[in-house]
Amino acid sequence: YAGDGVQPMIFEISVGQVDRGASLSWISQYADEEEILFPPLSNLEVTGDPKMDVVDGVVATVIPIRINANTRCLTLDELKSRRKTLHLDMFVNILDEIERDLIEKQPAAVEIAKLGDLKKRGKESSLGLGMSSPEDALVPS
Repeated sequence: YAGDGVQPMIFEISVGQVDRGASLSWISQYADEEEILFPPLSNLEVTGDPKMDVVDGVVATVIPIRINANTRCLTLDELKSRRKTLHLDMFVNILDEIERDLIEKQPAAVEIAKLGDLKKRGKESSLGLGMSSPEDALVPS
């Protein structure tokens, strides 16, 4: 319910077997109500038009909704790993672009490129930072 002076609103929530959360009735201060904890990554979807109903002698707006649990969402670790891979691939692409631009703009850079690929030089990297891989540049020492 809403406060005084405002028309009360009730959410009529339906749940399925997959979307059903954990029952909290055993610790609820409202013993006559069925309380559940929504599953992680859930959202509420309106399933019908609001209707007016009389509840305890008061006219209230009843909105039918259902819980939808997102079971295909990635975990935080999976998201971090995917983001790390994305950044490392971007770093390699930037190195390739720099190498290409150097070769195009300075003929002498062609000779430097023949000595070895920037990503495979190991400790003698042309970055001059003693890094053996692009990932080393992203990890603080």
